[in-house]
Amino acid sequence: MRHKASVSLAIAVLLLGLLAPSAGAHYRSHRDPRDTEGLDAPRSRIDIDRVRLRIDDGDAVVKITTYGALAGWGRLRVEFDSRGGPRMDRYADVWWDEASGGWLERGLFRRGGDLVGDLRARRGEDALRLRFPKAWLRATRHMRWRVTATLPTADGPLVDDAPDTGWYDH
Repeated sequence: MRHKASVSLAIAVLLLGLLAPSAGAHYRSHRDPRDTEGLDAPRSRIDIDRVRLRIDDGDAVVKITTYGALAGWGRLRVEFDSRGGPRMDRYADVWWDEASGGWLERGLFRRGGDLVGDLRARRGEDALRLRFPKAWLRATRHMRWRVTATLPTADGPLVDDAPDTGWYDH
């Protein structure tokens, strides 16, 4: 009787593990506090509001929204740890400058700086969306990720990290 109960329990746990998390396992959304309050003009800062990572048709899609409008110049970096080490393995780097005609750089890179491939990026008034093949991450473990936004100001670069410390899990 105990054997049948333990086998039934094991099957139930296996089925729950296969069925229940499937929808949520492909989409993660995280809030970041309003923490660059020192600069009040909405066009003079990048203050991350929400970051989202989802897997869609084999692509990784990262969407970053900000509290205010995105400035005419900035840089966004998304770091990925997909191999279980203490640091990132790949990073997406996006630079834009409206005065220079738009995108300056849009790519996914290895930790050493070698280009893996050009990613697709789309910028709206208060959002930036990046898309690239998930296979480029070469994930062998559970993936962690984090976002850094940088904006030059007269007082030096303004940096907003999401999360403020550590990593998000996907």
